[in-house]
Amino acid sequence: MKIRSETRSAWSDWFADFGGEDQPWCLLEEGGTAILEEPTGMRHVLSDPPSRSPRLLDGRIVTATDRGAGLALRVGELVLPRCVPREGEEYRVPPVTDLESLRRRAAAESGSVPLGRPDAAQLVEAVTIDSRLRLDLRYATAANFVGAPVYSAARCFLQAPAARALRNVVQRLASDGLGLVIFDAYRPWRVTWLFREVTPPEQHRYVADPATGSRHNRGCAIDLTLCDLETGRLLPMPSGFDEFSHRAHADYRGGTSERRENRSQLRAVMESAGFSMYRFEWWHFDHENWEEFPLFDLALDEIVGHVLPLE
Repeated sequence: MKIRSETRSAWSDWFADFGGEDQPWCLLEEGGTAILEEPTGMRHVLSDPPSRSPRLLDGRIVTATDRGAGLALRVGELVLPRCVPREGEEYRVPPVTDLESLRRRAAAESGSVPLGRPDAAQLVEAVTIDSRLRLDLRYATAANFVGAPVYSAARCFLQAPAARALRNVVQRLASDGLGLVIFDAYRPWRVTWLFREVTPPEQHRYVADPATGSRHNRGCAIDLTLCDLETGRLLPMPSGFDEFSHRAHADYRGGTSERRENRSQLRAVMESAGFSMYRFEWWHFDHENWEEFPLFDLALDEIVGHVLPLE
């Protein structure tokens, strides 16, 4: 049965994963139909959003329930809590009790890896690439998975080849009335170290190993999303930015078809310009020339005189 337009908002909290991260039950939409998919791949069509009123689904009783502070599905004897944030909620690691101490440790560790010379960091500032680019630099604010600012300034940089490629993407999208919002690009190495330190080991796939560094540290990775060019409204995606869950993966099959199509459009236009999507984060793209550049640990407020104008 097709999802009725007047009940779409009632479904919004339910298009998610339930149960465990390893073997989730997935509630998704395909062609206007709501489908509950078991870890085995077995699928069930739902005619209405889950509710507290019991209903029979292929021989099992399904109800909505509460589990702690979140939603949960009860399927027969199974209670399946929602395992990702609700719409608009930000993923957070466990509270960081002494961020300043971690900053000092990160600075002390900076000499443990080979770093490029500061005068070799000829980075292009994003605001000079194209005036239609929008910035939402989460790590300069508390609106990130750490829950506190980790950057010294709200500035955004890329190496010149990546910056030129991004300018091509902006131009292509503009013809469709779309734009880009950048969340992050160049990242000082010490912030990569801090991210790894505060992130639980089971979530390390979402943060780079400081021993090898991140492509962000080279100025050749960028985190971004699509927006309406005129209004700046973000296009809906299968997950939020920096959501450490299956919904962030490039091949996540859940959510709505609109969100999956938006993700595919972003991927296609970025890949056409020489970027590749990181398989665990739909927003993260690496430029093909990343190996040509060393790791850097310049604080964002130190990058003065290292801005290379685009040709």
